[in-house]
Amino acid sequence: FRNKIAFHWNNLFCPETWEVGIVDQGIGQILEKGITGNIEWIRAKENNSYLADPMRMVVDGKEIIAAEYFCGEEQRSRIVDARTQETIYHPSTHVSFPLYFNFEGVDYMLPEQSATGKCELIAIGNSNKRILLVDEPLIDPILILHNYTWWLFAHHLNNQNNSALFIYHSKSVRNGFQPHPLN
Repeated sequence: FRNKIAFHWNNLFCPETWEVGIVDQGIGQILEKGITGNIEWIRAKENNSYLADPMRMVVDGKEIIAAEYFCGEEQRSRIVDARTQETIYHPSTHVSFPLYFNFEGVDYMLPEQSATGKCELIAIGNSNKRILLVDEPLIDPILILHNYTWWLFAHHLNNQNNSALFIYHSKSVRNGFQPHPLN
């Protein structure tokens, strides 16, 4: 109860004001020389809202900086193009961390959507086209291909306060992922 009161108190009187910063510089250059270019700062257009979790995507030849747009009035998020703040994906539940992914020539995002209880790839521009990876509520999933095996890394919703990493693997994105034996 105390945490809930503190959360709402802070939300009313100390709202978060995150921004997205874009630099036209590769991560290798930044690690080697630091940020040498100008930073394009982008803020949410609405009061009591913020942008977070940016991810660069190139969809149909157009660069998009996808980001979580947390709307303070709605108390939930959607995925937007950070520059235009046009909605890319707006389900009825909270969504964030839009990891970009191209699979079989289709542009997908793998957003954190743990409130649905599922971890799915969602086709950009067609939220009806989905690939179920894991039927569990995962937080901030990362998907990679390494040595002909697909690996999925994430936290579990409400499990060890995001301090435990859960790993899944599969030979195919479409054939279901198996939990790592040491999860």
